[in-house]
Amino acid sequence: TYSGFDPNSDEANILFAMYQNAYLTQSLDLASKIQKEYIGNGRTDNGVKQAGFLVLWKTAMPSLLTEMGFLTNPQEESFIGSNRGQTKVAESIFLALQQYIDEKEGVAFNPNDFKLIPAQPDSTPAIEDTVTNTAPIKPVKITPPNNAGKMKASLQDMHPDSAGNPGVDTTPKLTGMADTTTVIYKVQIASSPKPLATDTGIFKNAPDIEMYMYNAVYKYTAGHFTSIEDAVKLQSMLRTEGFKDAFIVAFKGKNRIPVVKGK
Repeated sequence: TYSGFDPNSDEANILFAMYQNAYLTQSLDLASKIQKEYIGNGRTDNGVKQAGFLVLWKTAMPSLLTEMGFLTNPQEESFIGSNRGQTKVAESIFLALQQYIDEKEGVAFNPNDFKLIPAQPDSTPAIEDTVTNTAPIKPVKITPPNNAGKMKASLQDMHPDSAGNPGVDTTPKLTGMADTTTVIYKVQIASSPKPLATDTGIFKNAPDIEMYMYNAVYKYTAGHFTSIEDAVKLQSMLRTEGFKDAFIVAFKGKNRIPVVKGK
């Protein structure tokens, strides 16, 4: 059952159909507008269809499910996971909804009235924005930071044992420490569903590159500090040098913990 709905009950199915049909015309109208916008952005036209979706049950308003693509198709997955693809899909839904609203309110719809921001190129890997939430992961080409040597020299002054001194082991390693009481701060700069080479490219001149697994995704960090202030300094340098989405993460032993500023 679904909140009292029994698919084997004739009465329940009749009620379900009544809920659906109450706003059927409006729902089909809005769905058609979204589909038209998709087509205008080069998406495949699979048409507008009616079905008994339980998630739309008891919605006392026009309602629909929109199919943006198929993750099982490599090309579709790439499109949906890209900034361009997500922007195009969002624009399509927004313009269709605004057109629907304007028609209901008797206002002339003009898509040129909206200053839509163009999609940004996928120049960096998807990055986590909080400790608990992750952005969609998609491996992309990354541009190496400028003046990496200068950044490395600045880090040498701030944290002498982490800027690639002779004798210091800079081999990427999974996070893990014997001390489970000391909080270690690092700056996360990349995520990938597959391991990345850390001795070339963007990682070549970054200090103390380490890799750890989080939600089945490879995460890459720079720096290794007991002071959050030092981590903030490194974060600022990394953002200046090209890692715009660099953010601080904290660990106790092998466990990643929330970052608490001031501690």
